[in-house]
Amino acid sequence: MREQAFLFGEHRTLVAVVTEPSATDGTPTPPIGGVLLLNAGVIHRVGPSRLYVHLARALAEAGWLTVRLDHSGIGDSPVRRDGLSFEQSAIAEVREVIDALEQSRGLRRFLLIGLCSGAVTSFDAAGVDDRVAAIVMINPQGFDENIAWNDYIQNRGHARKYWKESLFSPRSWWNALTGRIDYQRLVTVLWRQATASVRSEEIATPVATRVGAALRRLIERRVRTLLVCCEGDDGIEYMNVILGEDIRKMPPSPDFTVAIVTGADHSLTLRDSQRRVVDSVRAWAASLDAMPLRAADAPGAVAAAPARNAVGLAMSSQL
Repeated sequence: MREQAFLFGEHRTLVAVVTEPSATDGTPTPPIGGVLLLNAGVIHRVGPSRLYVHLARALAEAGWLTVRLDHSGIGDSPVRRDGLSFEQSAIAEVREVIDALEQSRGLRRFLLIGLCSGAVTSFDAAGVDDRVAAIVMINPQGFDENIAWNDYIQNRGHARKYWKESLFSPRSWWNALTGRIDYQRLVTVLWRQATASVRSEEIATPVATRVGAALRRLIERRVRTLLVCCEGDDGIEYMNVILGEDIRKMPPSPDFTVAIVTGADHSLTLRDSQRRVVDSVRAWAASLDAMPLRAADAPGAVAAAPARNAVGLAMSSQL
């Protein structure tokens, strides 16, 4: 394979590294599609612990042309001067890169991949550009800037950890009996969880309804989605609330796949957890070969149905 730095965007200010697929003899080979790896928070294009480098090279070996992009103001790409919010500019920049690859390389099928906020950018960009045929969301968090919404989700995650890990742990009970526990935090978390049903209608329902409807529209457009969540990550709680059910127990579907990564942290720091995720993404991407050139060309595609929280389409696996 060959890797080379490029400048993208209207003003050629977006720095990216493009990894070209190649045949076994090292000669260039026509790519089967384009992959964009989008910044995880403020981490530049290598990704957390070089995760994006490993993903880009694995997918290039499988025949995809991959782009590790620095959005404006991150890594080597300078800050924009037009006053757009990051959410607006990130989507615009994804579309500029897709435009360039479509015009210069004739690519018509694109896969977007991101971790954390990069997952949300992938999701949002897919919603406005029908050239995006598939997305991979790794530990997605946020979806909305509402502080109360994010506090609500994170508190659900803390409560789940207390109930699952602490309540049935002899060590946790020993810490409690010997006074080595943050009682104030424990009481606060459990109280907030106990009163969550009262607050959920006001805080969670509007955001969950909006994001859930957007996700359903993607699925009905036949935009294939792989959701990768580390066990214990808040991304699980975000998706549970958005979909109105436990993503770990959802029934199988070819269009929405869920993979739970055991023994891994949010940023996939450990080499073994990265390897499992890379292998899973590569295997899943291989199943995209038979999909249409773009999601809008899918046979039987229908208009979006009325908004609702639950999508009810998933395939769960353990990594």
